[in-house]
Amino acid sequence: MNGYWPERQNSVSERRTWRFGLAGLALLSVLLRLRFVFTPITSDEGGYLAVARAWRHGKLLYTQVWVDRPQGTLLLYRLWDILSFGDEDHLRVISLVFGAAAVVGLAVIVGALSGRRSAGVIAGVLGALLSSAPALEGYSANGELLGGTFSVVCLAVAVRVLVGRSDRRWMFAAGALGAIGFSMKQAGIDGLLALGLWLLVVWATGARPRPEVLALLWRTVVGAAGVLALLVLHALTLNMSDWWYAMFGYRLDSRSALKGANFDRFWSTWSDAKPLFVPMMLAAFVCAVVVVVGRRSGRFAIEKSLLPLWLICAFATFFSGGQFFHHYWITLTFPVAALCALVIGAAPWELKWVSVMVASVFAMVSWGSLALESRSEIPVSISGETRPLKAEHVGHWLREQMESGDTMYAMCAAAHSYAHAHVDPPYPYLWFDGVRQARHAQQLLIALFQQHPPTWVAGFDSAAACNGTGEVAAVLAASYRQVATVDGVPIYRLQPSGR
Repeated sequence: MNGYWPERQNSVSERRTWRFGLAGLALLSVLLRLRFVFTPITSDEGGYLAVARAWRHGKLLYTQVWVDRPQGTLLLYRLWDILSFGDEDHLRVISLVFGAAAVVGLAVIVGALSGRRSAGVIAGVLGALLSSAPALEGYSANGELLGGTFSVVCLAVAVRVLVGRSDRRWMFAAGALGAIGFSMKQAGIDGLLALGLWLLVVWATGARPRPEVLALLWRTVVGAAGVLALLVLHALTLNMSDWWYAMFGYRLDSRSALKGANFDRFWSTWSDAKPLFVPMMLAAFVCAVVVVVGRRSGRFAIEKSLLPLWLICAFATFFSGGQFFHHYWITLTFPVAALCALVIGAAPWELKWVSVMVASVFAMVSWGSLALESRSEIPVSISGETRPLKAEHVGHWLREQMESGDTMYAMCAAAHSYAHAHVDPPYPYLWFDGVRQARHAQQLLIALFQQHPPTWVAGFDSAAACNGTGEVAAVLAASYRQVATVDGVPIYRLQPSGR
């Protein structure tokens, strides 16, 4: 495939300037997130770390300790736990690294597709502003950021091949990176899905020589299949049924757009996402109109159709989750930034930079409204959530009080408290919906209290909220005594007669 990047023959100094520009974009992403590195970790972050630690300590993944996420995220958190010597307070370093990689990848994608490095820089700036937005919890090391980054890098590698900048053998890497995106979170497959669909469409339409497209497609498939095979092989060493349920069954049963969707939360979180997305998209629309009106003729490069296809795939994965938390919107930030930058980058110089400034002003107003708040106020302002700081205080208090052999249960949804307490959960399900809706979750909870009651119970939720049939409340009343209250959370200890 012959490339059409007009800057191929640029001087060494121009290439060096481009690399400095990419480094600057990475630094911008880091600086936008840096203020929030020390904000209390979220339930997802703390829960992933708790699951990864329990897995590292020998508990069987998806059976003895459970989360509806693939192994990639847990492996990453397990690696962080090793490298950081058990430090949970600074795990946002993960988001700094991944966020920087994502904006560099966006710049490469749009720069290659447009033939304009200035458009690539715009993509990086818009991507940094959107993906790091604190109103979307862009500072947290959540599955959307981790999976989205691998999707971006997957497409960055693939686009360089499509425009003739890299050898087609790199499509193996593109497929593998896209599959790693899935291993971080199921929604992270959007980049790989878009690439595969694009290749199929191009092959079907004959827009490029079919043998050439097939050569790219099979390399992509082989690269992705290698990673997915590793996930399945690991699942076979556990319990394939449990793995399949965690990956797909749980959401199809109760947590998807088809069943249990929370559209009230969609509109609530959209009100926070709207000031970030809408100005950028309106600016891109105006630029598109100007470009179309002012350009009477011109060749449309088929490679550019990859970006709208990516946005469609990202929206499908975003919508399929059905829960629409703030961080779900991170999935859409990357394709939206890329597509808007592609359009804005083609506009006249004055309109181009006015558009970037408009998008930046709205994004920075959103950022500044939270950056000035204290670390304890930020989670409350975003989602009304007081539990992150409570979990931190409770976890630290229990870490000081617990003796060797003691166990602790956070009743029933404060996964981050296990991370702060440095103890493994005695019960597989760490999030409220899982406790209430996952298969066998209620039976296991009752069995825990009746057969192996934990030494300590932190009452983040009432026993009735966690177990509606009353068995847990009965054991708590008969065998436990409240010994403290930490930041409004009652702490119960098992009495000797209750053992």
